[in-house]
Amino acid sequence: EFEGYQVTSRTSLFRRVQRPEGSPTDFDKILEGTVIQRDTADNAIDQITFTAQGRYLGQFGRHGAELGWTARTLSFDDRLYEQTVFTGQDAETRAPVDIVAPDSLDDATTFRTWQASVWLEDAIDVLPDPGRLVLTPGLRADWFDYASELTLSPRLAAAYQAGDNTTLLLGAGIYHQAPTYREFRGEPAPGQRLSDLLTGDIKSQRAVQLVGGVEQFFPGRRLQLRAETYYKALSNLISYDVENVRVVYSGENNSRGYATGFDLQLRGELVPGLVSWINYGFLKTEERFLSPEIPASAT
Repeated sequence: EFEGYQVTSRTSLFRRVQRPEGSPTDFDKILEGTVIQRDTADNAIDQITFTAQGRYLGQFGRHGAELGWTARTLSFDDRLYEQTVFTGQDAETRAPVDIVAPDSLDDATTFRTWQASVWLEDAIDVLPDPGRLVLTPGLRADWFDYASELTLSPRLAAAYQAGDNTTLLLGAGIYHQAPTYREFRGEPAPGQRLSDLLTGDIKSQRAVQLVGGVEQFFPGRRLQLRAETYYKALSNLISYDVENVRVVYSGENNSRGYATGFDLQLRGELVPGLVSWINYGFLKTEERFLSPEIPASAT
């Protein structure tokens, strides 16, 4: 990941003896001074990732179990160079002078960590008629060494065959997302070293979600309608700002929020001989920033 830019701007100051709304005079042509501002950036993050994983499936009567694991090493080489230089004239000597803005950044660091996870899932035919009701409980455990954080993510899904052409779906679970390097590094302040930001004082973002849906098949038209609605309670969020095309993360779990909506999909041969689909989705989200008096764990 790399970012570079060079932006030059010029500001010219002319003498103005009349009020701004007054008529122009010859004094408007007298140049008092010119300042040139040059903004330069040459940032880069080199990431090397090695991943090993395993997945095992088993069938035991009405149970279809899955066991899996993942181990990953992460290495980051981060270089940050941003500088703003003002070029103008000294007020007394009128000699050219360059001034480097105090918010300039120049630092580099190397960071390494690792992650591991294991999960177990079991699809169970509950009712005597196989396939009428299938429950799928599962549990995932993740370890993030950078933050010394262990997260447990239980979930449960259910599929009920209400008729030959109708299936009802229900799911609930807790999900965690470990922060990426840019998220937990945040944005350094002038004079602050990158290594000082890598303290591990950050948690994985968490979502507690509930999903309900239905699948309806229309055999006469060979069409399938799928509808789902969901609600996700989000906590330990890492807020960010967008500056032009740059995403600047706060490096803190300083907000919480929710997301809710529904999705519709009509799939089939809308045109004879050609499988196609129509999608429609509605989404609403809200985020609330936590004040210093409210801890990130508050509900």
